[in-house]
Amino acid sequence: MGDSADAGRVTSAQRSGDREVPVSPVTASRARVRGMSVLHRVGMALLRGGLAAQVWIYRRSKGRLAGSVRGTPVLLLTTTGRKSGTSRTRPVGYLPDGERFMVCGSNGGSDHAPAWALNLQSHPDATVEMGPRTAPVTATEVTGGDYEDTWARYIAAYPGFAGYRTKTRRHLPIFILEPRTAAKASDPPTAVTD
Repeated sequence: MGDSADAGRVTSAQRSGDREVPVSPVTASRARVRGMSVLHRVGMALLRGGLAAQVWIYRRSKGRLAGSVRGTPVLLLTTTGRKSGTSRTRPVGYLPDGERFMVCGSNGGSDHAPAWALNLQSHPDATVEMGPRTAPVTATEVTGGDYEDTWARYIAAYPGFAGYRTKTRRHLPIFILEPRTAAKASDPPTAVTD
């Protein structure tokens, strides 16, 4: 049970007869998923499928369909996964601000932040699709004294968001998505010489 062959292995309290069964981290993760209620797993699968369908419809119609939800305009936001490093695209409601876009990580007032908001905090470079237009953007989280002013603008435009803040104890992050231009690319500027 405790010999050196088991060193470094994750073991579980599961028993097979009288012996302890080693469990890999992947199997342990699957066991946690199996521990979720069937209803919760079905709900999550439907949500993921619904979001994927909305992205598909948005892209095929160039935003004419699925381009707004209850009066809130929607853009497609592609972020880089903070853990996986893979690109993820989600439909996100936004508030136009000139050439910029304001997005709120409300997640409907859930106690869990949306993955796209956590991804933007780790990797602020992203891409937005608005109708037929695609643009690279850089996200900046609104903080300090600017936050309350920005929040007030957001709920003045979309009053339904005010209720999200009362449903959760977590901070609802707001990001400004600023289009990147060639001059704002990651390459350093070249010096001009005579």
